[in-house]
Amino acid sequence: MVTKKLNAELKGWTSQVLQKKLQNLSSIFQKINNGLGPDITGLCEIENKEILEKLANTIKLNNRDYGIVHQEMNDKRGVDIAFIYDKNEYEFTGPHLLLRTCETFCN
Repeated sequence: MVTKKLNAELKGWTSQVLQKKLQNLSSIFQKINNGLGPDITGLCEIENKEILEKLANTIKLNNRDYGIVHQEMNDKRGVDIAFIYDKNEYEFTGPHLLLRTCETFCN
């Protein structure tokens, strides 16, 4: 039943539809923080790591170098959770995402 429902929801999805959705999401990222983009963003209901990588690569901001953290979930619908983060601001070290500098929060 779940597979039948998913197939119905995905009907009509093409690479063009996906690209448009990625561009729309990217334009939102580009408006956050007065056009500087977010330092870090949590995401839910991500299809898979490949889509997350495509989204991170679609976001074009000169001052950002985005990385991803993806967690595959044991969800019947096949959706995952993730972070997109600026590698200039944070460092991913296994289970932890560390702030590179303490200027923002320590002063």
